[in-house]
Amino acid sequence: MTARIRRWPERFAARARTAEGQERERLWRKMTTLAPTYLTYQAKTQDPRGRTGAPDPFHTRAATALTA
Repeated sequence: MTARIRRWPERFAARARTAEGQERERLWRKMTTLAPTYLTYQAKTQDPRGRTGAPDPFHTRAATALTA
């Protein structure tokens, strides 16, 4: 998936993809540092086995954009 990003005054193209493994963990730590509310979201959606209960496509796209 591609997107046009506007961060004033710049505009640039970005490519979204699903981060996996160590990269996903690193990006998750970065996102929770920038926006601690993600930890609240995680706590509310996690089941006792540690799996998240809801997909979070925004998290994946936003985290990937940070590496672009």
